[in-house]
Amino acid sequence: MKRVSGEEDSVILAEIHKLRNEHTEAANDTKEALTRLDNVLKDMRWIFASKERTARCSPKPKENTAPPRAIIVRFLDYRVKEQVIQQAWKQKTTYEGRTIYFNQDYTNEVQKKRKQVRDVIKKLKDKNVKAQSPYPAQLKVFLASGTKIFTTLTEDAPMLRDMGIHVK
Repeated sequence: MKRVSGEEDSVILAEIHKLRNEHTEAANDTKEALTRLDNVLKDMRWIFASKERTARCSPKPKENTAPPRAIIVRFLDYRVKEQVIQQAWKQKTTYEGRTIYFNQDYTNEVQKKRKQVRDVIKKLKDKNVKAQSPYPAQLKVFLASGTKIFTTLTEDAPMLRDMGIHVK
C-alpha cells in the first residue's frame, strides 16, 4: 500500500471538504425551495391538509443559466389539486422577479397530443377564433354558430381545412 505525503493528504482532505460543502449547499437549496413552496401552500390553508408530499424532480443544475427545476406536489384528493391549479393560474406567482408556473403532470402520451392541439389552437387564434384544450387532449372551438368539442384532431380536420388550417 502506497503511503501519501502530508501535502497529498491535505489536498485529499480539501477535496473531501469541498464535496461535503457542495452537498450541503445543494441540500440547503432544495430545502429552501421546498420551504418556499410550503409557504405558498400555507396561504391556501384548506389545501395544506390534502398535500401528501412535495419533492424536487432533478438534481441542482451546475450552471446558473440552466432552466429551473420542477417541484412536484402530490395531493391526496384530485379536486384539491384542481383548485390549487385554478387558483395559481388566476394569480401570477413570482420569486426574485421570475414567474413560477403551475402545470398538470401529464403522461408523455397526453403531452404529445396536447402539443398537437396547442399548435392548432395557435393557428385558430391567429384567425381570431377562440379555442381551448380540455383534458386530456380535446379541442374546444367557440364559433359564431356555437361551441364544438372534438375528441381527436382527425375528427375536426374537415372543419379546420375549411378554415385554412392543415393538421399534421
